[in-house]
Amino acid sequence: MKKKVISLFLAAVMACMTVACGSSASGTAEKEEDKQEEQQEAAAETVELAWNLPDPEGHPWTDTAKEIAEKIEERSGGTLKVTVYPNNQMGQVEAVEMMANGSLAMDLAGAAAFAGYYAPAEILTLPYTFEDADQGYAYFESDYGKELFQTIEDASGIMTLDLWYFGDRELTTKGVDVNVPADLKGVPIRCMDSTGSKCVIESLGGSPVPMALAETYLSLQTGTVKGQENPLPTIIAQKFTEVQDHIIMTHHSVHMGTVNFSKKIWDTLTAEQQVILDTLAEYRPIVTQRINDKQDADLEELKKAGMTVQEVDLEAFRANAQQIVSSTYGSDPEWAKVIENLEKFKEEYKGN
Repeated sequence: MKKKVISLFLAAVMACMTVACGSSASGTAEKEEDKQEEQQEAAAETVELAWNLPDPEGHPWTDTAKEIAEKIEERSGGTLKVTVYPNNQMGQVEAVEMMANGSLAMDLAGAAAFAGYYAPAEILTLPYTFEDADQGYAYFESDYGKELFQTIEDASGIMTLDLWYFGDRELTTKGVDVNVPADLKGVPIRCMDSTGSKCVIESLGGSPVPMALAETYLSLQTGTVKGQENPLPTIIAQKFTEVQDHIIMTHHSVHMGTVNFSKKIWDTLTAEQQVILDTLAEYRPIVTQRINDKQDADLEELKKAGMTVQEVDLEAFRANAQQIVSSTYGSDPEWAKVIENLEKFKEEYKGN
């Protein structure tokens, strides 16, 4: 009888242990499932990214950016949503500051926008930096380009994910025929109020007159300045055809925009969400072709508006530009290094 009682007691204890262990295991499993669900929900949350662009609806940059935004949302499985804001709605200076502090994800601008953080960033805007868009892209992907943009990122907290071609900047004049830089000696030409912009006009042979873009039309109309330089879409948009009669094909600047991203925001994205890079790379040739098509159409529009298209001695302009750039920036050690690296790149590029 005693043995039977002990056996029953042991059986009861074993049953209790089994229930307790089962309950504990079940609780642990439930907690693990809850944790996984929370992680899945967090991963499924949509991250909203704002992209500031300088140009209006209908411009190749803006239209291509919208297509890219849709593709990024699709490829990220809906975890990213990019909203495009055209017409520089956030302001260029403000956009740079917002990316630096992590309150804006993306922007499309020129490298000169980062000159406040690192002055040689402005090298992409200097005269005859690149011969064409392909050379600009090759520089960006070279060790020299990577070094420049890494320095900009370290100084500003803003990454440059890609370059986009905007078109060539050309010179316009009224009543001034131009073939070589000497033809512009003493001729007042409007420029932006920056060292780089003044350097461009001096390289073309003219006398730089800094002023805001909004003041330029009236100044050209009254003869305060005799010319200005800009990409073809800007020349058309600002109606300079009404106050200028020559478009001088100096091709002095292969205008390259930078697709920028806040480092603070980028570091919060998953590897899957960083599909942004591959998408931009896929669309680079597309935006380049669209810009080339637009330039051809814009040039025809300028001709129809009555402007005389004038070719020039490009080698004379390049030689003058090299001299002006060297004298303007060569004594600064930081600038001298970037300029030297650019020249090394060009030699290597020529040899490939």
